[in-house]
This record gives sequence, C-alpha cells and structure tokens, in this order.
Amino acid sequence: VTGTNVQSGVNASVIGSDGTVYAPASVTRVSGSSITFAITGAMISGSKDKFDVKISNPSGLSATLADALEITSTHTWATAAGSLGTIYDNSRSSISLNAGTTYSGGESDVTVTHSISSGTLPSGLSINATTGVIAGNAAAVGSDTTTNITVQYSAVDASAGTTVTGTRNFSLLSKAPVTQVFSYTGSDQTWSVPAGLTSATVKLWGAGGGIGNGVSNASNGAGGGGFTTGTMTIPSGTSVYKIIVGQSYGKGAESSYGYGGAGYRTNTTQNGGNGGGFTGILTGSASWAYDSTSQARAVAIAGGGGGAGYDGSNTYGGAGGGATGGTGIGSGSYVPATGGGQGAGGSGSASGGTGSYLRGSNTPNSNNGAGGGGYFGGGSSSGGSYDPGGGGGSGYVGGSTGGHSFSGTTTNGTQGARTSGANNPGGTSDSNWDNTSGKGDQHGRAVIIY
Repeated sequence: VTGTNVQSGVNASVIGSDGTVYAPASVTRVSGSSITFAITGAMISGSKDKFDVKISNPSGLSATLADALEITSTHTWATAAGSLGTIYDNSRSSISLNAGTTYSGGESDVTVTHSISSGTLPSGLSINATTGVIAGNAAAVGSDTTTNITVQYSAVDASAGTTVTGTRNFSLLSKAPVTQVFSYTGSDQTWSVPAGLTSATVKLWGAGGGIGNGVSNASNGAGGGGFTTGTMTIPSGTSVYKIIVGQSYGKGAESSYGYGGAGYRTNTTQNGGNGGGFTGILTGSASWAYDSTSQARAVAIAGGGGGAGYDGSNTYGGAGGGATGGTGIGSGSYVPATGGGQGAGGSGSASGGTGSYLRGSNTPNSNNGAGGGGYFGGGSSSGGSYDPGGGGGSGYVGGSTGGHSFSGTTTNGTQGARTSGANNPGGTSDSNWDNTSGKGDQHGRAVIIY
C-alpha cells in the first residue's frame, strides 16, 4: 500500500462488508510512503466479496481504502477437452462421465451451474447442473456414433452481482455391439481388451468327446461339451486375456493330452473315444500348464465331454461337461467314470485314472472312453462286461483373481447315447451357437460380446 506520512509502528487491517475486521499475519513499514501486509483466504470467511483496507498510524491518524480487495474465484475443469470416453454396448448402463468444473475462491455465495450449450447428449444421458457429471443409461446404437457437445459453466456471484462463464468442447463415442468369435486353432489365443471397457458378455462351449466304434461299426455317442455364459467384470488397466478353445480329440490312439486337457487312450484299436478339451478364459497372457497355478487364473470354463465307450447293445456315451461333469456309463460289470467337480477330478477303476487340474484322465484300454478336460477333468475306467465312456470335465464360473470376476451359469452338455453319436453341447438355444461346436467329435467355441 502506498501513501504519505507512514510512521514507524504503522498497522493495517482488512474489513469485510459486514464490518468484520481481520488482522493481517504480518505488517511491514517499507518507507514513509509504503507498507506491505500479508493476508490469506484462510484468514477470511463468509460471503464477503469485497474488503476495505485500513491503515492506522500510532498517532491515531488513519485512512481507509474502500473495496481495495476482491476475492477472485477459480474454476478448474475435471476433464481435458476432447474425448470423454467410449460407451460400449455391454456397458451402457450406469454411465458416469465428469464434464464439470471445481470452484475455489472462498466465497459461499457463488452458485455454479453446468449445461449443454451446443450439441445433444446421446439418448438416455443427461448432465447434472450442479456437478457437470453426465450420467444415465445410454440407448443402444446400430452403428458407431460420435457425439460432439459443448459444456458451459455459469458462476453467479450474489454479493458482487457478477456472472462468470466458460465453455469446453467434448466428444463421446457410442459403440454398436461387437461380437468376437474364437474357434479352435490348437494353440493359445489372446483377446486384447479395448481401452475403457469394463465388462463383456462371455459364452463358452467345451469340445465334445470323441465318438467311438460300436459293434458292427455303429457310432457310440460321446458326451456333448458344457456351456458357460455370463458377464465378466474387467478391472481398470487390464490389457489381455488368454483364450483356450478345446479340441475334440477323436478316437485315434494318442500319447499326449489334446489341447484344452482332452484325455486320451493309448491302445491302437479305435473302438473307444478320446476326451474333449475345455474352453476357457484365463487372466493374463502368460503360458499356462495343467496345475493349480494356471487353474487359479481361470475366470470361466466350459468343460469338455467324455469320450465314448465301446459296445453294441447298451448305452456307453461319454458324459457331457458342466459344473460337475457327467458320468461315463456302461452296463453289466463295470466301474463308472465320474465327471470332474469343483474341488477334484473325476475317478474310475484302478486301471483307468483320475482327472486333474484342467485335464481329463487317459486310459490304456482301447475300448474305454477317456476323460474330458475342465476346471477339473473327468476320470476314465476300464474293463468290465461292457466298456464305459469317460467322465466329463467340469465347468467353472466366478473367477475373481485380481479383481477379474464372472457372474453367470454353467450347464452340462447332452449325455452320450449309442443311438446318437454327435450329442449336443449345452447352450444349443443360444443365438451365438453355430449348430456344430461342442457336439461329439467337434471342437469348442468362445464368443465375447461387448
């Protein structure tokens, strides 16, 4: 503050419009014509837009400068100009996008409102006048649509009788439904998550078991693959998932597991069938193995069907995969091959085998069916008067590793029967089934919709 006759010991005060007097934190006499003082917004309060400054000498002389100080409000945009984000079809509900401003300045009588000054929001969305948040349930679109809008804030200062405005331009991209199909390739596949996607619909069909040769070469039925469907929640920052599409391993003699943990039979005679592999979605892009560590990465799995057994006069179909895989059946003197469950693999006779993490059991008997792959694989059994089919692998829902969660259901495929070699999987009424995948001797299928 500059003036004349500024004496040593001079003091200063700030006076609000309601008469409240505020003492500065410090006052310094610079010269006979100048002083400085310090006061901050934290030292004043209320709805006093303008303040007087009073300078007082020790002699009692004083001078007042009316309306010397005024609080200047600051408005900070929450989001940079440009794209507010992408609205995916699978995530159209409960939209919340912040296009507003934050006010600071210390005044309690400033009212800030937000509005759309140019353009029109997508149907189902509206802007909150107070916060500037755009929210609601966006309507579906038939093709990708970009919306351009201008958001305006208006700040009315009641005590000063002034209004301050500002605008910012934004855009929104509304996506039409996207459907990605993953078919069997015999190797791992990767799904890259689009930026900003928070959920997706997942549909999985496990592979069908291998169809065997019945008496006089009649086709003994294998179990149809399981079907798992639901909504997957995708944590922020997730970039990829591992996709495994199960293999139907047929009925040839094999020496190793089929893709997706399909169990196998080793004898050269081709009477029984091999198992079907599981179809699943796992977190991350790292390689996986048939162990508990890889199993813990599972978000959702559809179990593979068990391979068919051999006989001409009774039903010996392998069991379909599901939450608990079905049992490989026969008749007469035999030990059933049970399906995998949620805590352990399926079992069978001692000369057969027990399913394990993600893979079905193998069998040395050419007339018996091998187990299907799954969350836990199906068992296998050998011998008896009539040779049983393999157990189905189990499905799985609800994986929650690292925030990745899945809410849905898993259902069994059709139990194998001698009169129908290519038994159906679960989920045959689903619009994304291709009328083939998951049947006996048919590979699995994965569909992701968002």
